[in-house]
Amino acid sequence: MRLICIPQTSSQPEQIIEEAKPLEQQPIVAEQEKPQVIKEEEKSIDVVEDQKQKVPESPKKDVPVHEVNEDDTVTLTVDRPKGKDVAVILLKDGERLEQNDHIKITSKSPTTTEITILKSKPQSDEGDYSVIINDSEQPLMRLVVHPKPVQHQTMDLPKTDFVESETLTIECTFDQKPDETFEFLKDNQPLITTDNRITTNVDDNTNTYKIVVKDLKPTDEGVYTLKSEHLILDTPHIHVLPSSDKKRPSTTEETSVVEEETEEIIIQPTKPSTIDENEIKIEEEIVEQ
Repeated sequence: MRLICIPQTSSQPEQIIEEAKPLEQQPIVAEQEKPQVIKEEEKSIDVVEDQKQKVPESPKKDVPVHEVNEDDTVTLTVDRPKGKDVAVILLKDGERLEQNDHIKITSKSPTTTEITILKSKPQSDEGDYSVIINDSEQPLMRLVVHPKPVQHQTMDLPKTDFVESETLTIECTFDQKPDETFEFLKDNQPLITTDNRITTNVDDNTNTYKIVVKDLKPTDEGVYTLKSEHLILDTPHIHVLPSSDKKRPSTTEETSVVEEETEEIIIQPTKPSTIDENEIKIEEEIVEQ
C-alpha cells in the first residue's frame, strides 16, 4: 500500500499502479476470506459443549431416593455437631425452607435435629432435600410422592323415580370425620344453592352430608355428586315424572302399605268359625303389629 503513494513521476505511476493492482486485490481477497465465520462457529460450538457438560456435573445424582404415598408423613433425623450456635438450615432444590404448619424442624438432643414433613403432597413436596450445617451443605434425600388414587362410587338409593312436586333427600354418613372438604355437584357442575328449594347441610357431629330438593321439577333431573379430592360419590340418574303421569307409582313405600292393608282386609273375613285358642292369639298379635 505504501508503494503506491511514494512515486510522483508521470512515466512510472502507470507501471507501479499496474503492478500494485494485484497487490491491492490480493489483500482485499484475503480480507474477504478471513471472516468466513469458521473460527467464530467453532468458538460458539465450544461454548455450547461447555454448557452441556456443566449440567450433569451436579453431585445430586448420589442422593438417595425416598418414595412415599400422598398424605404420608416423612421424618428425617440429622446428626449435627454439639453446640448452641450450630444451626440446621433446610433446603429443597437449593432454596431455603422455613418451619411452618406443614414442615417441622425440632431439636431432639444436643447432637440431633428432626425434620418432619406432614401429609406430603405431590409436586409441592417433591424434590432434592439438603441441610446446611456450619456453612457446609449435606444432601439428605430426593423425595418422590405418589398421588393417592381417586375412588369413584355410586350411591345405593331406595328409588330414583320421583313425581313432580315431591321432595328429594340424599344423605351420606361417614364412619369418621373426613380429612378432605366435600363439594356438592349436579351433573358435574356446582349445585345452585341460591334456589330456595335446594339446601345442603353438613353435620360435623354425625359426619353427615345432606342434599334436599323440595318441590321437584323436571329441571332437577340428573346425577347428584358429593366430591372431594380423592373420593367421588354419585347418585344414579334421578328422574322427575310429570304429576299428570299416573302410570308409575310415586313411591314404593305407599305401594307396600296399600298391599298390607289389602291383605289384612281380605284375611280377616275368611277366619273359620272353629279355631283353636292358640291360633286366635297369634292372629291377634299380627293385627296389633
